[in-house]
Amino acid sequence: VKYVLSNIYADTLPNKYNQHLHPIQTFYIHANKGFTVYKNDYYKPMGFVYDTWMPLDTFTSLPDDAVKRELLTTTAIINPENNAAFLTITQADKDYNLRQNSKNDDTIKSLISVNFTSVNFNRFEGNLSLPTAGVLCWAIPFDPAWKLYLNGQLYPLCIINMGLMGAPVSRPGNYSVEMVFEPEKSWAEVINNWAMASRLR
Repeated sequence: VKYVLSNIYADTLPNKYNQHLHPIQTFYIHANKGFTVYKNDYYKPMGFVYDTWMPLDTFTSLPDDAVKRELLTTTAIINPENNAAFLTITQADKDYNLRQNSKNDDTIKSLISVNFTSVNFNRFEGNLSLPTAGVLCWAIPFDPAWKLYLNGQLYPLCIINMGLMGAPVSRPGNYSVEMVFEPEKSWAEVINNWAMASRLR
């Protein structure tokens, strides 16, 4: 989320949000009632690249929840069954990340992202330039119906960060990017099933 709309004013914002939510403007409807627009400094684009990764078991063993939240801004967290696919990409040393990357705004803001040329509800197209190998992450929930194509070649997607989609890209270079939603059922069946489920509610 890039912007947050809230009726909590900047001077009463809880401390845990002060570090990355900054007020842009406050609008008053009447008297002291209104809302404030905040910008989230930790916002990530829909398609972006991590240059390091960490196994999920290492991540979950960390005792500090605040540190975990910071690591998620700079490092891909990979489920154990997928670790082998990421071995060509730099694995984050947890002590290094805690020392160097925690609250590192420059690292967060410099994440490489996909330059989109076309966005539709079931297809994204764009370009990506990678200086080094990395983990291409999509800031949308994992669904096996999504297919990733880089330069026309299918890349397997897996779950990263406990619910998002990602794929290892082991070679630097320039890539054309396509994300296509290809459900096993036809769109007519998907819509019909949704309509039937809605009637049962």
